[in-house]
Amino acid sequence: MNDCSVVIIGSGLSGLTSAFELLKNDIDFTVLEVKKEPGGRIQTERSGLIGEYGATWFGPQHTELIKLFNETGVKAFEQFRAGKSTFYYDPKAQPHHYEYPEGESPSFRVADGTDIIIQNLADRFRNKIQFKKRVTSLELVGDKVNIEVNDEEVLKADYVITTIPPRLFSERIHCVPEISNDLMSIMSETPTWMSSSIKFIVSYQTPFWRKKGYSGSVLSQLGSVIEVYDHTDVHERNFALMGFINPNFRSFSQGERIKAVLDFLVKSLGEEAANYKTYKEKDWSGDEFVFTKGEERMIPKTNYGHPLYQQKYMNGRLIISGTETSESFGGYMEGAVISGKRAAKKVIAALS
Repeated sequence: MNDCSVVIIGSGLSGLTSAFELLKNDIDFTVLEVKKEPGGRIQTERSGLIGEYGATWFGPQHTELIKLFNETGVKAFEQFRAGKSTFYYDPKAQPHHYEYPEGESPSFRVADGTDIIIQNLADRFRNKIQFKKRVTSLELVGDKVNIEVNDEEVLKADYVITTIPPRLFSERIHCVPEISNDLMSIMSETPTWMSSSIKFIVSYQTPFWRKKGYSGSVLSQLGSVIEVYDHTDVHERNFALMGFINPNFRSFSQGERIKAVLDFLVKSLGEEAANYKTYKEKDWSGDEFVFTKGEERMIPKTNYGHPLYQQKYMNGRLIISGTETSESFGGYMEGAVISGKRAAKKVIAALS
């Protein structure tokens, strides 16, 4: 690895957005990614169907994300929600049924999979992304930052943009000189988006719920499943339901979780739900680069967009980014894009 003007830690949507902005301004950069592929918490299942384990939806209010989609040729389609939806709220009461009102703001999914945006960005500068590179320390030496990678390699940069979840940064990257205790405290108390989630995708031969007048949307404050949504693809060739499992079922075996999910779907949508094609799930707590111990007890979105994340550190050479740091739409793809653009603007202004 050669020295460069800017090093970006992480190749999720935030990091790739920063890289794209730097590319357009002809600024030299390197992206360091700890995994063997880009994407972060955007992860699309492609074995037999298209399903999302991570980031899935966006809305018309997510204007920066939409601009990026338009700029990179990403297409979208509206989330299906026509028909009757169900809400379980009281074990002693019958479930509440409702329909989404006319004119309510829709939500959208990326046609052919959310990871399309990752590929469309990464393909523009894939030669600048270094995979399996774990940053272990940052040291300010004069007007450069020495970046230790895999506990041995050292790369020098004028500026560093970190996009990894703040809680992971606070636990795993050693900084010299040390970053302020106030910032480190806020970082350690910022839960990582998706870290405690268990997502499932169940595919079917037909969208039986649609034929019965159901939207596929089920919300619950009781039992094994928290949320369910229609997850049929844009071409309406692969039919599926996707949802979130109650984290308390993490200690159950996968077989027990499958049974619990199917029982819930049968109760909510009918006996046809038992005749599934495939069942897939992802427990994000099993990802060491997302989950940290104790996170399951944290209050979601605490400290997202905190003012300390908007400042520069290490004499202005370190910029903190990532969806949790965004002043608006933290935890969403929009927040990732906003923070990625913000970080790139700071670097571009400093270098110019």
